[in-house]
Amino acid sequence: MSLTKKGSRSITVENETFLWQVRKKPTYSGGLGWSNLSVAVQLKETNYSLLVATCNGPRPDAYIKESKEVIVTPKHVEDIIKKAIRSGWAYNNKGSSYEFEYKIT
Repeated sequence: MSLTKKGSRSITVENETFLWQVRKKPTYSGGLGWSNLSVAVQLKETNYSLLVATCNGPRPDAYIKESKEVIVTPKHVEDIIKKAIRSGWAYNNKGSSYEFEYKIT
């Protein structure tokens, strides 16, 4: 699976360019606040390992808000990438997606 360039944002971390995105619309469970916001990140070159970072709160556009929503900024994405690499994400290898938990404070 790879990210499309349309709708993705570009970020450079440690001399590598990555694409990242958050879904434009929430899924059913995301809209109800049942699932947390997730961010997809991939090396700009396609067909490399996809990072799926799940954050610690619901989307800002969730229909039902039971806890404080999470807003992801480029600074958060940079931190997500660095921490995921340190925890074992091989971003420049082909393969399955890498699941990562990230806490935004």
